[in-house]
Formats: sequence, C-alpha cells, structure tokens
Amino acid sequence: MAQQRQSLHGKVEVNEAALPGAFIINKQTGEEVKAGADGTFTLAAKTGDKLIVYSNTTTVREFYITADTFKTMPYIMAVEVKAEQLEEVVIERPVITNEAFGLPENQRRMTVAERRLHTADSGPVDILLNWINGKKKMLKRELATEQKEAVMEGLNGLVNEDEFATKYNIPAEMVQGFLFYAIDQPNIVDAVNQNNESLLDMLLIETAAKYRALQEQPTTPNTQPATPNNEP
Repeated sequence: MAQQRQSLHGKVEVNEAALPGAFIINKQTGEEVKAGADGTFTLAAKTGDKLIVYSNTTTVREFYITADTFKTMPYIMAVEVKAEQLEEVVIERPVITNEAFGLPENQRRMTVAERRLHTADSGPVDILLNWINGKKKMLKRELATEQKEAVMEGLNGLVNEDEFATKYNIPAEMVQGFLFYAIDQPNIVDAVNQNNESLLDMLLIETAAKYRALQEQPTTPNTQPATPNNEP
C-alpha cells in the first residue's frame, strides 16, 4: 500500500532566527505554503518528497524528507542569507587582466561559488581541514544553487510570463513550483544553456503535462498527530 502524506509541521530559520514570509514547495505535489510571522508552516509530505524553501533574501535550498523528519516537530529548515551583488562597479585604476600576467587569453572567469570551491581544493592543508569541517560539501551545495539560479534566470528570459497559462496551462499560483520542477530536468537545462527556444518549448509542453498530472494525485494528509521524539 502506498504511503500517505501527513502534515509536516516545520519552521524556517536563518542564522537561528525565524524567517517569516518564506515560501515552501513540495516538488512532488506542487503544493506551496508561506511561513507565518514566526517562520512556522504546515505542509503535506511523506518520505521521499523534496521540499524547496525560497525567499527574496535567502538562497534557495532543497530538503529531502525521511522518516526521521517527522520524529521531531517543528522540523527546522535552515537557510542562508543571499549575498547582495552590485549592479555596476566603476573602476578608475588600470584593470589587471590575465593577459597582463601572460596567462591564456579569453579564459573563462569563475563565478563566486566556483572560486570558493577552487580555493578549498588548493593545497594539501586546506583539503584536510575542509574534509574535517565539511566546508567543501557546503561550497558544492552553494555552487549547485548558483547554477540552478542561473538556469532559472535563463528560463524566465526565454519564456514569457503569460505563456505559462496560455501555452503550458500552468495556473499563476503554480508557476514557481513548476519552474523549480522544470530546472531539475537535465534536458531542459541543456536547452536553456543552448538558448534553443524551439526545443525548450517542446520540452516544457511535455514537462507541464507531467507536472499537472502530479497535481491531480491525492495529497490528503494523515490527520493523526505525529509522535514527538523526546530524545536529546
């Protein structure tokens, strides 16, 4: 018998403080809720589901639901503050380039997350320390998030907002959930990176049909309260 979803009581935090107004999406069902003033929320979920937390001020994070998730409630979902980037920087002093140091021309410049990960990998001492404190794992997660945000931005640039309803039959309130579902599909990521609008259109039509089918599946939560885990 297939496992039924039950009410997951959670709380979104940033720097150990409640984060009000964050959005939480169950990628498997498309259901979306908004955290209250104290950062808490309730959402139907089951083991194997993937929840996404996003807001304007924090980086996007994904959380995999396991059996242990329901043992301690509220389930704490910790996110990180999004680094602000300047839109324009004016430099009056001479710009130092790769070419000035005799390095290869037109060498691709790394993103912030890529540079951090590269630095963590350089040097035997750094590698050992990062292995101990888990920094490298964190940096890989930051890089994956950065790459997903880049694909999301590219997808928004290639698809008109009105097309989600008219062409792909995705209601306005489900668009964000659908976008996070879409950027998890490797073929869609390739189409966005290639700027191939015709291929992207075909793939989005197929993906939208699968996504709508997921929304039609019953998501009635189990009304029985979960047993708290009193272990320290």
